[in-house]
Amino acid sequence: MTAFEKDRFDAIPDAYPRVGVHRARPSRLRGAAPVLWSLLATVGLVTIGIVGVEAFSARFAGTGSSDSSGGAAPVDAVIAEVPAQAVFSADEAITVLNGSTTEGLATTVGDRLEESGWTVGTAASAVQDDVATTTVYYADPLDEGAARGVALALGIGAVERSDAFPGSSLTVVIGNDFSG
Repeated sequence: MTAFEKDRFDAIPDAYPRVGVHRARPSRLRGAAPVLWSLLATVGLVTIGIVGVEAFSARFAGTGSSDSSGGAAPVDAVIAEVPAQAVFSADEAITVLNGSTTEGLATTVGDRLEESGWTVGTAASAVQDDVATTTVYYADPLDEGAARGVALALGIGAVERSDAFPGSSLTVVIGNDFSG
């Protein structure tokens, strides 16, 4: 600090309040003020950043509003329209069961799947012959794409996860609704 020459104000006792800018005692918070302002600015900027990222992500996740969307379909609806890719191990075989009253339909459907590039292991009659809807069943959630691929190859839409067919990753149960 700069030393000032002694003048008539130096003789004033401490009990009197000091007057004048050059005589004010330095504040105890003078060194902490920049730190406090920096902390306040950091908290404000982080809050603005979090709110901005949330708004930005919501816009791309389909939950936020966008001026350029023009009423676009939600993301889930768009994904549901895109058929899943068939990803299935080549050494796994599909089981085809005829649950309809039409004789030999399991073999016909099995041949059709093999022509499409699928491996069919068993083509047989189901225990019941009164199954209403043709369905592709899969046991492992990772095989859902393959089940959708088989359903697409057969021209059907019913795909269901089920543990009812042990020993087979994919099982096609042909119902009375099958026209292919």
